[in-house]
Amino acid sequence: MEEIERRRGARAVGKRQAEQLVRAAAVDIAVFYAARAPATGAGTTLLVLSVGS
Repeated sequence: MEEIERRRGARAVGKRQAEQLVRAAAVDIAVFYAARAPATGAGTTLLVLSVGS
């Protein structure tokens, strides 16, 4: 809450409303990452990484 107030200069939402928003957003995180999970490759798929310095 303090960070929101600091950035906005005033209280944007009440404490209970902020808690409800956080809970609702937390539910969406699992769905978001589940949708972004890449398909698993076949056992013959080779992953090659190259890192330069």
